[in-house]
Amino acid sequence: MGKELMVSESITFIRAGTARLTAACRFLKPGMEQTVLETSKRFGVRMTTDKRGDYLIDRGASFQLDGYSVIGRLVRVSDFD
Repeated sequence: MGKELMVSESITFIRAGTARLTAACRFLKPGMEQTVLETSKRFGVRMTTDKRGDYLIDRGASFQLDGYSVIGRLVRVSDFD
């Protein structure tokens, strides 16, 4: 007794797709440590844009259903441009 046990919260997300990045934003609390592990060179995995010469090539879904409104909310709360 007399000693306080310090507990820190941490969470690790494996792969950095849209769903996991959304979960990371939702789980974020002050003082919480988050780690995102990704094997590819960039986040967003299936939602990326490649540049080939003067052309931009969007990869991933070419549509957005009403059921995916969480993506719009994620963009707004994340301050993405």
